[in-house]
Amino acid sequence: MLLEQARTGLADLAQAIREGDARGVERGAHSLKGAAASLGAERFRQRAWELEIIGRSGDLGAAPAALERLAAEERVLRSAIAAQAK
Repeated sequence: MLLEQARTGLADLAQAIREGDARGVERGAHSLKGAAASLGAERFRQRAWELEIIGRSGDLGAAPAALERLAAEERVLRSAIAAQAK
């Protein structure tokens, strides 16, 4: 499920950013983008795409802020899914 993948993916992205691994950021964000697109989670997909582009550029200066935006969107998505489950 997207939420499981997001939790793991966000941790992997944070590690890739810490290590300066632009290719890892690109790959990880691309994977999350695809999962989000398959479920129609458009805002999450857009945030993942933003991080994918940053990784592709090789300049990770903006990556921490982009990761925080992606994590914030994950929290919104998690809350929305929890509310629907009630």
